[in-house]
Amino acid sequence: MPTTTPGPSVVIGDVVFSVEIAETAVERQLGLSGRESLEPRHGMLFTSRFGSAPTIWMNGMLISLDLVWISEECMVVDVTADAPAPTKGTADSELPRYDVPSASHVFEIGGGVASESGVQVGDKVRLVGLGGEAEGLCE
Repeated sequence: MPTTTPGPSVVIGDVVFSVEIAETAVERQLGLSGRESLEPRHGMLFTSRFGSAPTIWMNGMLISLDLVWISEECMVVDVTADAPAPTKGTADSELPRYDVPSASHVFEIGGGVASESGVQVGDKVRLVGLGGEAEGLCE
């Protein structure tokens, strides 16, 4: 089994995911909204060098997501499974917010992928080939 992908990757246990990094404020706000699907073993990483992972909401989402919450110590501390895409017309104020205070980072992947891949609380996480503010985290 490969231990990395051609570009940046998130490795959870022995499972390797290709990753996009939400670095700018616009990228963080947009996240994966508007996407009709995700490639298998592909996701988006939101990091925080200091403090807690961002609160996640599903504004503009068209697919369900698994939210893998990662601690500063590079361990999976929680998994929000199958966070549903909102019903069309749901007001922003009515959208659920997802937050895990013990997490420093959150990795969004397709709904059901965490379970299918065997990702679980306590798994070690490595972030490979990341640049920008994420460089050096969880290596």
